[in-house]
Amino acid sequence: MATAHNPPPLLVLVCKRPSPGVGKQRIAAILGKERTAELAERLLACALEDLRSWPHATAISIASEADLPWARAQLPTAEVVAQKGRNLGERISDTCRQLDTVQRPVLLIGSDAPELSSTYLKDCLRALDHADVVLGQAEDGGVVVMGAKTPWPALDSLPWSTAALGAALQAQCENCGLTVAVRPPLCDIDRYDQLDDLAHRIASDERPARRELHRWLTTQMTAESRTRRMSV
Repeated sequence: MATAHNPPPLLVLVCKRPSPGVGKQRIAAILGKERTAELAERLLACALEDLRSWPHATAISIASEADLPWARAQLPTAEVVAQKGRNLGERISDTCRQLDTVQRPVLLIGSDAPELSSTYLKDCLRALDHADVVLGQAEDGGVVVMGAKTPWPALDSLPWSTAALGAALQAQCENCGLTVAVRPPLCDIDRYDQLDDLAHRIASDERPARRELHRWLTTQMTAESRTRRMSV
């Protein structure tokens, strides 16, 4: 049982408010800003679904202070903070400071990994029983989960949003004397060419937000295929 001296593990969603022209520029170059925002909304809904199913404490770290009221409305039971920092590493460090995670295990997720599940997240939490840090790998070399039971080392100089991030983050932790557990890779959605494969991967997922994402993806892929045939 959690007490003042043993607070519950915290699951933190680090995200931006979906809006046309915000984020996922490689996808927007093909889908357009409006449809890319629709995709981002559905991906975010999957991440919020993960927070709602988490049996412990939850928090949302939102990119803009102006979006704090919006973030609070998404999950009223979650603690909400606004990110501060010049890059993602600084914003994650600041988020952990604001949420006072020093004395409890924390898992951080983004909104781009709809393959995440309660089973995967609980496995990451269990890994912290025997390691200082747990990293859920992304297939593109990044990470889909960052977990720790100790303060993070400096994160500001790491190659965020690149294929080198996962290895660099692990090395940074190990160079600071922290033990690291690694969990199997999942898909992290950054490119248009991942969408068709994602639709197949989540086809049998019965969670409501995943079903809606699958419906949207199949509709988009069908429309795209029809457009290609008509242009031949």
